[in-house]
Amino acid sequence: MDGDVMSIIASLTRYLVGEVLSKYEKINLDQILIFTHNIFFHKAIEYYPKNDCLYHRITKVSGVSTITTTDESTVVSNYQQLWIEYGTTNNPVTLFNTMRRILECYFKEMAGEKTYRMCRDNFHGIERIQFENLCSMINSGSHSAWEPVEVSVDENTIETYKGIFKKTFDNANQTGHYEMMMEFSERRTKNKFGRLDRATTAATN
Repeated sequence: MDGDVMSIIASLTRYLVGEVLSKYEKINLDQILIFTHNIFFHKAIEYYPKNDCLYHRITKVSGVSTITTTDESTVVSNYQQLWIEYGTTNNPVTLFNTMRRILECYFKEMAGEKTYRMCRDNFHGIERIQFENLCSMINSGSHSAWEPVEVSVDENTIETYKGIFKKTFDNANQTGHYEMMMEFSERRTKNKFGRLDRATTAATN
């Protein structure tokens, strides 16, 4: 289905679910099941309802279907995946590229700012130099093939750049977004997104 049709169907689905939930005590309701193979439709309706909501993922391998149940959606956007990568790696090659993509995505597309470099004036002293160095590092080779060279950045330097990365959000008054995404990354990384021991398998034709 195209975007317009999907939006209409998602809105109708949310409306119908809301109508049923508002009357469920009167109609002896046990559960509402919504099936979809469309990730975009899933994202469009998953925020409602949140209470007593379970997510079931059906996969099929070699004729055997597996249903895995969680109490939080395991579908993540590309942007959310970047934060998971940021929270799990200290490899400078992948880390710097991930930082650039997060900053460009958030400040250019979500926050409405033309560029994250606008935050430069809010850094002072050594931190401004570190911010400029970070901008140089994350954009080096970002739009071309990587040269086969060894990137040598020690652990302390990585932590310094991560600190400047966080302060970029602080200086843009976006600390809340940074903390929300880091909490999301930590929860997913540590497998705290509510995976339940309710997986079942059933043979199918």
